[in-house]
Amino acid sequence: MNFADEIPCAGSSAAALKGDVRTVSNRLFSQGMECYQYGRVPRDEVYAIRLKVGLEVADSVCAMDLKDHFHVTGDALKNWIVAQFQDSLAVGILWLIGLYALHVPWALFWAFLAAVLQFVPHLGAVLGMVGPVLAATLKWGDWEHPLYVLILYAVIVMIDGFFLQPYIMKRMAKVPMWASIFTPIVLGILIPFWGVLLSPPLLAILYAYKARQQKELTAGPKA
Repeated sequence: MNFADEIPCAGSSAAALKGDVRTVSNRLFSQGMECYQYGRVPRDEVYAIRLKVGLEVADSVCAMDLKDHFHVTGDALKNWIVAQFQDSLAVGILWLIGLYALHVPWALFWAFLAAVLQFVPHLGAVLGMVGPVLAATLKWGDWEHPLYVLILYAVIVMIDGFFLQPYIMKRMAKVPMWASIFTPIVLGILIPFWGVLLSPPLLAILYAYKARQQKELTAGPKA
């Protein structure tokens, strides 16, 4: 006699409770033992079916969880890339306005280069400053105009580090501004260079999981 015929609710139990493998397996085992007590199903078949169903449900749960993890992580990284692009664009615009105001040659090119190099943590901002300083030095041949460019660089770095990046990360990746400011500093001390490099995407992923958990708690258990 077929065990599935003796336990008509087995399939529905697995579907409704596949988030809890142990609950499904125990319920099926309990129903199977009832059938065994009435002499309708051999005990060996009960244990075999319990093992088989438990493994199948476990595989289903693992596949579902892995898919969810890929989905959450992928969305978080996508939001971080978009945020990084927006930050680079904003930094390029700031450079363009400042260099035009200082009448530095090739202002548009240097601004574009600074925007592209903004994707490189730490070193990108420094490399983006070198070209305008050299251009100002070659044009005027004094120390004042290169100093103005260095001051412009310092202002842009502060605006970007304390306002632009935290604001954009909060808007795109739901990362609090305080976390965007202090986490790269802390990780940069603990893991020089790599801490600063990895902190923005790690923050985006961390708060994506936090938002997902809060959403599940708000929605409550599914019927």
